[in-house]
Amino acid sequence: EDDDDTGSFLSRVDRYVLFPGSRRDADADADASAVALEERKSCEPLSGWLSTEDVTYARLKEYARTYFPAALAIASDYWRLTCIGFVVGATLSEEDLGVFNASYRIMWLTLALAGSLGAAIGARLGVRLGERDSRRARGGVRLGLAVTVVTLVCLAGVVAALPRHLGSIFTSDAALLRKFQQARFPLAAVVFAMNFSVVLEKVPIACGHTRIIFVVGFLASWCGQVPAVLLLVSFWRRSLAAVYVGVATGYALLCVGLLAVIFRTDFDAVVAQAAKRSEVRDDQRRHPPHHRNDQRTAPDKRPLAERRHLPLRMTAVQSPDDDDDDDLSSRNSVV
Repeated sequence: EDDDDTGSFLSRVDRYVLFPGSRRDADADADASAVALEERKSCEPLSGWLSTEDVTYARLKEYARTYFPAALAIASDYWRLTCIGFVVGATLSEEDLGVFNASYRIMWLTLALAGSLGAAIGARLGVRLGERDSRRARGGVRLGLAVTVVTLVCLAGVVAALPRHLGSIFTSDAALLRKFQQARFPLAAVVFAMNFSVVLEKVPIACGHTRIIFVVGFLASWCGQVPAVLLLVSFWRRSLAAVYVGVATGYALLCVGLLAVIFRTDFDAVVAQAAKRSEVRDDQRRHPPHHRNDQRTAPDKRPLAERRHLPLRMTAVQSPDDDDDDDLSSRNSVV
C-alpha cells in the first residue's frame, strides 16, 4: 500500500510539477507507444531478421575494412600496457607496482567522463554526416574538442591537487600515499593526455577511418611510448615519475597525430563516403537542416484540453516579422 501511495505521489509530481503544460495521461502514453512500435516495425528488413539475402560480399568487405583495424588498435593498446607493466614490475619495487596498478584505476575513473564526451561527439558527428551537413559536422567536432580540453584540464587539476585523497580509495598505507604525492604532476599529465587521445579517436572512427587510427596508434605506442618508458627508466631514474613521463610522452605523440588527421579531414568527402556506405540513393538523401527550416509551420493554437491527448511532436514556431514583441518566441519548441 505504501508503494502504491508513493507511485501515485510521483505520478502527480510528474504530471503537475515537472510537466505542467503537457498533463500527460494514459492515452498520450499509449499513443506514443504505438508510434514507437510502428517506427520499430519500419526498421525491420523486408526479408526478415534471420534471412541472409542482404548479406553480400561488398557489405562484408566494407565491414571487415572498418572492424579489423579498430580491433587491432584496441589489441595494440592492451599489449602496450602489458609491456609497460612488465617494465615496472621488472625494474621498480613492489610498492611502485602497486601504486602503478592503483593509478591505472584512477585513470579509468576519469575515463568514464572523457569516454562520454567522446561518445557524444561521435554521435553528433554521425547525425551531421547523415544529414549531409559537412559545415556543421566540422563545427561540432571543434566545439566538442574545446569542451573536452576544458573538462580534462579540470580533471588533471583535481588529480594534481588531491593525489592522496584519490590514492586513499585503494589503500591507507602512508608509504604508498607518499608515492602518489611524489608522482602527482606526471600522473596528472597522463590523465590529460590519455583521455584526450581517447576522445580524439572517436572522430576518425565516426568518419569510418579506422585504418588511420590503427596506424597512428601503433606508431605512437611502439615507436614512442614504450621506448620512452624504457629509456627514461634506464637512463633517467628508476621511479614512477619516469614511467608516467614516458607514458604521457607516448599519449602526447598520439594526440598530435590524431589532431593532424582531424584537421586535415575533408568533411565533404566524408559525407559522400558515409552516403555510399549506407547505400542511400540520391533521391533518398535528406537535405541539411537549414534547407528544411525554410518551410515552417504555424503554431498550434488550439486549447490545451484539445491537444493533451496527442502524442508529442516537434513543431517549428515562427513569429511574424512585423511583431517585435514576439521575436523571443521564434524558436523550435516542443508542443
